[in-house]
Amino acid sequence: MKRLLQILFPAILIFSMQTAWSNEKLIVQDPQRTWRYGDATIEEAVISIRPKGVYMEYGLYLTISAEGLNFTQNDILEVIYEFELPENAIVHDLWLWVGEDIMRARMYDRWTAANIYNGIVNRRRDPAIIFKESPTQYRLLIYPMRGNESRRIKLTYLVPTDWTALSVQAKLPTHLLNLSHQPLSVFNVIFWPDEQWHSPQIQEFPEIPFILNEHPSLGNYFQADLPPEAIEIPLHFSLSSPMENGVYLNHLPIDDGGIYQLAFLPSQAMEVSLDKKVLFLIDHVAEKTTYNVALIIDMLRIQLLNHFTGTDSFNVMLIEGLNIHTLSPEWIPANAASIEMWMDQLQNKQLNDYSSILQMIENSVSYIQSRNDNACIFILSSADHLGEFQVANPLLDHIFNISDREIPFQIFDYANLDVESHWFGGRSYRGNEYLYGALSRQTNGEFRRLNSLSQSISAVVTELFSLLGGFINAFDLQTSLENGFCYARYDITNTDQDYYIGKPFLQIGKYYGDFPFNINASGLYYNSPVFTNLSVPAENINSADSLSEEIWAGNNIQGLESRPQTNSLITEIVDISLAERVLSRYTAFLALEPSDTVQPCTDCYDETGLVTGIEELSDTTRTDTLKLTAFPNPFNASTTIEMRLPQNFYQTPEELSFRIFNVLGQQVKQFALNPRGNRHNFHFEWDGRNDRGTAVASGVYLFVANSQSQRKVLKLILMK
Repeated sequence: MKRLLQILFPAILIFSMQTAWSNEKLIVQDPQRTWRYGDATIEEAVISIRPKGVYMEYGLYLTISAEGLNFTQNDILEVIYEFELPENAIVHDLWLWVGEDIMRARMYDRWTAANIYNGIVNRRRDPAIIFKESPTQYRLLIYPMRGNESRRIKLTYLVPTDWTALSVQAKLPTHLLNLSHQPLSVFNVIFWPDEQWHSPQIQEFPEIPFILNEHPSLGNYFQADLPPEAIEIPLHFSLSSPMENGVYLNHLPIDDGGIYQLAFLPSQAMEVSLDKKVLFLIDHVAEKTTYNVALIIDMLRIQLLNHFTGTDSFNVMLIEGLNIHTLSPEWIPANAASIEMWMDQLQNKQLNDYSSILQMIENSVSYIQSRNDNACIFILSSADHLGEFQVANPLLDHIFNISDREIPFQIFDYANLDVESHWFGGRSYRGNEYLYGALSRQTNGEFRRLNSLSQSISAVVTELFSLLGGFINAFDLQTSLENGFCYARYDITNTDQDYYIGKPFLQIGKYYGDFPFNINASGLYYNSPVFTNLSVPAENINSADSLSEEIWAGNNIQGLESRPQTNSLITEIVDISLAERVLSRYTAFLALEPSDTVQPCTDCYDETGLVTGIEELSDTTRTDTLKLTAFPNPFNASTTIEMRLPQNFYQTPEELSFRIFNVLGQQVKQFALNPRGNRHNFHFEWDGRNDRGTAVASGVYLFVANSQSQRKVLKLILMK
C-alpha cells in the first residue's frame, strides 16, 4: 500500500488545494459575533456500509471540533457544514449526541424546523438541523459547541450503485472529510456482510485489507482502516455482484403487492455474445499527469478482473526503451489467474515516460490485422502534444489508411498537469482532445477524459469498460407479474433510448399480485433484433427490508421536485417526506435535546464502538520477528501456511486458535495446534476442504489466528 500512496501523493496535494474553490465548507462560528469563525476539524470519522438492493446505505459518524482555532470553553459556537451529495442521493436519518444520549432527529416541514432551531439557538440549547438546498447541496447546523469541546453526529443516506457482471460499487464520501481543518489520522470503514453481499474492497486501494470481526449479538462484520493519504482522493467501495444470469431482483411485500428493485444486464440476460478482445495501449507521459504508471496498471488490473471473463481476451502494447511490443506474443485469456500473472509482469517492466502514440497505434492495427481479429483498441494516454488540428488531421487520415477494417478505438485521456489548450472551429480543445475525440467517434468507439482533479479516475475507466460491447438501439424493458402488474416505476440509470449492452439497467417500482416476476426486454444490437422473456420464480427473488419504502419515496420526491413547483405539488412533497422520513427541499431533520417530550433513542446502536485496532499481516514480513505466509497463494490444490511468533510472545495452547473463514464470515476450517519445533512456529496445510472434508468453491478466504490479545489475518485465494 505504501507504493500506491507514494504514487498518488502529487495528486493528493493538488486535489487538497482544489477543494478550497468548491461549494463545500465546514466552519465553526460564534452566532452572536459572526466575524469570529474558522475552519472546523473532523477528529474522528467512521462510515458503516450496508447494501440495500441497487442502493448503498452509508452511515457517516463524525466528531467535529474547533481544534487549533484558539477558542476557549467560554466561546459558544455553531457548526456550519455545507456539502454536496450525488444528485440522486436519499438522506433519511440524522443523529445527534447530547452527552452520552443519542437523539434521533425528527422530521418537520422546513419552516417549522427553522423556527424551532433559531429559537433554540437564541436560548442556547442543543439542536442539530439539516436542510436540502438543491438537488446536490446540503446544509447541516449544530449548536452549541464550546470552543474546547466537540460534537458528534451520524448522517445516514443512500446512493445508487454502479454494477458490472462481477462487481457492485459506489463512491465513498471522502470529499466530506477533506473539509477538515486538521487532517484525519485514520478513517474507519465497517461493512456488514450477508449471503448476497460479500468480498468488500476499496477499488483504488485493493491492498487495504478488510478484517473479519465478530460481535456476540450483531454478528460478523468487516473493518478497514484507511490512512489519511488515501481518503484525500475519490474512492470507491465495491462488492461481488449477486447477479445471476444478468438479473438481480429483490422485493418488499406490502399487503397484496410490494416494492421491487431490479438490476438487469443486457449482455447476460439477453444472451448477446460479448466475447471481448481488447488491445490496450499505455501511452504514459509522466510530466503531464499526477498519476504514476504503476497506478494506471493497478487500475487496469482491477477493471479486467471486474469486467472480463474467461471467454474474453486481451493484450497490452507498451514501450520499453526503443522497443514497442505486446506484453504477450498472442492474446491472453482473461481468466483471473492470467490477469493477475500478466499484470504482475507488466508492473515489473520499466516503461518509458514519453509518448509514441502514433507508432503504438500503427503496431496495434498491424497486430490485429495480422490475426484477422475483430478486436478493439483501448488507449490510456496522458500525452497532449498532438492537439493542433494541422497535426491531428493528417494523423487521422494515416490511421484510417493503414487499416483494412473498422477497429473501434476506446480512449481514456488522464492528462491533468499543464495541459495545453487549442482554439479552432469556434471552440477550445484540451490536449489531444480533438484527435482522440475524432478517432473514437469515427470508429464507433468512446472517448473520455478527466475533467477535474476531483473526478474519480476509477469511475471514468469503469464507464469506458462498461461501454466496450456497444449499445442496444431502441431498448425497451417491461416488467409485470404472472398474476398481476407493475407500476410507479423509476429508472435509476438513464432515460435515453439507447442502452449499452454491458451496462446494467437499474429500476425500482411497485407491484400488485403474485409471482413469478416477468421481464420482457428487446432492442436492436448492431441492427439485429435481440429480445428475451424471463420469468423469475418467487424462490429466486431476494428479500428486501423496509428501507425499500424510503428508496421508492426518495425517487418519487426527486421526480416531483424536478417538475415546475406549485403549492399543491409542494404540499404533496412535504406529505411524502414527513410520512417516509426522507429529506426533501421543503422539509428538515431536527435533532433536539432530551426533555419530557423528546426522549433519547433507545435502539440507536453506535457502531463506532466496534472499531478495533486490529493489525493485519500480509504475506510479507512486517517486523524482524513476526511472519505470516502462505505458499503458493493464489493456490489450486493446496497451500502451506506458516506463522512465526516473536520470541517474547507466549500463549498457552488453550489461548490460541487458527481458523479459516469465507467472505461471509462463516467458519470453513479449524486447525489443531501444530507447533513446528517450538511454541513460536506453526505450520498448516490446507487442501481447500472444509471441516466435513468437502471441497469448497473458488474464491477468497481468510486465515485468522486468534490469541487473547491479538488477531492476525491472511487472505488466501483458491483458484480451481
